[in-house]
Amino acid sequence: MAGELNIQFTLSRPTLPVMTVEQLVYCLLELRPSDRASAAPLPLNLCLVLDRSGSMNGNKIANLRDATMLVIDMLQPQDYISVIFFNSRHEVAFSSQQIYDEHRRADLKARVARLSADGGTNMAPAMEAGLIELRKQMGVGMGLGTGAASGAQVNRLVLLTDGITEKEKRCLEQAEQAARIGVPITALGIGTDWNDKLMQAIGSRSGGDSDYVSSPESIRSHFARAVQQMQAVVLQRGNMHVRPALGIDTRSIFRVHPLIARLELPPTPYLRSRLAT
Repeated sequence: MAGELNIQFTLSRPTLPVMTVEQLVYCLLELRPSDRASAAPLPLNLCLVLDRSGSMNGNKIANLRDATMLVIDMLQPQDYISVIFFNSRHEVAFSSQQIYDEHRRADLKARVARLSADGGTNMAPAMEAGLIELRKQMGVGMGLGTGAASGAQVNRLVLLTDGITEKEKRCLEQAEQAARIGVPITALGIGTDWNDKLMQAIGSRSGGDSDYVSSPESIRSHFARAVQQMQAVVLQRGNMHVRPALGIDTRSIFRVHPLIARLELPPTPYLRSRLAT
């Protein structure tokens, strides 16, 4: 990893006087990939879990189809994608696969073009099906599949809904399962009737994030941003070791991007915190 990561720190105070009382100092630590690391993006393992219930009819479903086709166009030959549609039931529109050529790309788009909206909303089984598809490409070492090593790809699930789902507890259980296998969820809510607290909890519990889609026309930009963020990842499962000098205590460490969150500090002689992707 030498030369692949640039580290810069900024202290809240440029100088510290010698005093007999405790002093509080903040340190901003920035870690950025070097040009060499950025030139070799990791392959993607992406699943879209998309609401097609009756309330998505009209402009929402039309823009959802368009946004999904955009994602297909953004993927590279080494990437994997799967798509799950759901209403009161779920359907695997296409299982996890790579897009080798324009014929395959056109075939997947044709399946998306047939997407229509009807029925109720039951999200948890669709989330579970999405995790099953993602596991197919995850590492043998974790006992999760037969694909490439889990550290050699970026695993993500993008979830979009516009309504209140059945069995919210099961949705949270799936989010926690996603966290255990290393799959952050980007939880997107559109319209005015979705459960913002549930979607926020799904995002945070999975190690991902959540957001509000202000209009059907914005689905495209949210999907594009999610893929671009995945494509920008060059390092995963990094660890930070903090060894304070004599007389200095580390009170807490926070991640500030993509969302602010306190990092766990194990009770060891030195501190070791896991960094976010």
